[in-house]
Amino acid sequence: MIRPLSLALAALAALPSRTQITRHDCVKGWRCTAKWQGVPLGTALNLAQPKKTGRSAVFHCYNAIERSPAGAVFYHESIDPIDADHAQTILFYAMNGAPLPVANGAPLRLWVERQLGCKMAKYIHRIELEDTLIGLGFGKESYWVDRGLRTVRRQPDTRSGVFLSAKISHGSTGCEALACGGHNLRRARKAAPIVPSSR
Repeated sequence: MIRPLSLALAALAALPSRTQITRHDCVKGWRCTAKWQGVPLGTALNLAQPKKTGRSAVFHCYNAIERSPAGAVFYHESIDPIDADHAQTILFYAMNGAPLPVANGAPLRLWVERQLGCKMAKYIHRIELEDTLIGLGFGKESYWVDRGLRTVRRQPDTRSGVFLSAKISHGSTGCEALACGGHNLRRARKAAPIVPSSR
């Protein structure tokens, strides 16, 4: 980052925003449709004049997800430069026409349309652009990958080039899930058809 930047939430909300109605189906079985408003991540990052070499956008979150002998372990996540600059990667600060509630990730939550829900960090208080992830958690891409999440892969539809699905697996539990269009999650074992998002 050439110019470190600190923005109050009000200053972030004053930037050009995007509003969308999105349904999120979680692999755990719940679903939610809401009207979200926020700033494309690329718009916010460009204000800091990022260096071309930055490999990952790293999100530091307020939620202490576990305790270790050294103290609280705070949630972190990262995404690659392609997802960080994608028009549908958004920092949401409002939901259903009101400020984002704490229960839904306030002050900021990340929406990464082309990724699984586990990549969509909540309670964000700091974003860094890093060339390396060494020194962050166990040096892998996120809290969950540090703890054994093995695979998160986008699978483009070879006919249209549109991202249709992704597979995620966890070494210790063997759970698997499929994601469709970044918002339609189904358990892989149910053999439900995967169809493109119709948005």
